[in-house]
Amino acid sequence: MDLEIALSPSELSKDCFVPLPPRVVRDIKESFLVLKVTTRSGNVFFAGWTGGSAASNGVLEMPLHFAQCQNIRAKEIVHVRAVPSSTVASRAIVSSSAEDWDVVLLNARLLEDIILSQIRVIFASMALPIFLGNGSKIVLHVTELEPDIGPNDCLILNGGSEIAIAPPKSRSPSTKKKDGTNDRLPASFRGRVLPSETAAPSSVQMNERTASHNHLQCKDLLYLTPVDSSSGK
Repeated sequence: MDLEIALSPSELSKDCFVPLPPRVVRDIKESFLVLKVTTRSGNVFFAGWTGGSAASNGVLEMPLHFAQCQNIRAKEIVHVRAVPSSTVASRAIVSSSAEDWDVVLLNARLLEDIILSQIRVIFASMALPIFLGNGSKIVLHVTELEPDIGPNDCLILNGGSEIAIAPPKSRSPSTKKKDGTNDRLPASFRGRVLPSETAAPSSVQMNERTASHNHLQCKDLLYLTPVDSSSGK
């Protein structure tokens, strides 16, 4: 079906899910759908539907920041169809900017807890905005998926999917503090360490004392496992 894009303000929608027209929602029996969205220029992206109903018929509502990450504009006409959602991502490697990397380090546990409440569908080269409880936002970029998929396919994230956040390739000198506090990992950091050969080459500077305190070695990759909050675990 062809629908017009309607953007939801960021203060109302802090996730990557898209509400469907009320007339469509009435006929859906599932609680979750994977939607394939194709623009008139041929660009394709995927999004999850979790029961939300748009304000009016004929529109596909998109959270503002999610739409911006997919280069989608308000009132743009797109073709939307539901696709099978049986393939689960076993692992996804994503990267962040140098500025967002500091936020990742300081909010590792929070990311584990909230990521599945904001994103359930992931695809190659996806840019995904993640909103943190303190009002800040980071943007992660998908660099590798397992199993490997083509540009017109997607995977589902669930409680068993593993997400590795790779350090940025470089850090601007202006972001480095003389006391080294921008490199410090929080003591409660629970990310697992993935051997570096499984990720694309990248690096982040960290003082030796901080790395030793958190049992990190040169070329290690920080590894996060999202927790499905709906399971109650």
